Amino acid sequence: MKKTYLSIVVFMLFNLLAAESQTRHTIGEKFGGGIVFSISKDGQHGLIAETIDQGKLEGGIFIPDINDPKIHSKEGKNYTDWRLPTLKELILLREQKSVIGNFNYGNYWSSTKGEYEDFTSYALHFSDGTHFIDAWYNVHNVRVIRDF
Repeated sequence: MKKTYLSIVVFMLFNLLAAESQTRHTIGEKFGGGIVFSISKDGQHGLIAETIDQGKLEGGIFIPDINDPKIHSKEGKNYTDWRLPTLKELILLREQKSVIGNFNYGNYWSSTKGEYEDFTSYALHFSDGTHFIDAWYNVHNVRVIRDF
């Protein structure tokens, strides 16, 4: 009986220590092919931004394969779950632009569709933070993100 009780206590302590030793990520940390720019309260989940732009592209065309290693940084090439940020995520990204770096001061596309979903999306002007709906034939910067 004592061995069973002791085994249960040791098992519970091991699990408690393992849970507490999980890595807590921080904003600005280099992780997962980019830089962490948003985290959950427990530090276990969040968003990672690529460290370079993926080019200037027409909104309706974007990138045939947004995960093509040729358009990513050395670290970013190792991941295949990159995506365009929503407008809300793009605003968060802009708020952390000094932490992430390498942004142009022009406009960036978001994945959030505009009023006319078939040919518009929201873009964000990085120098002043204004956002607007724009037609896909216009060319803007693209910076991708991924979840962790």
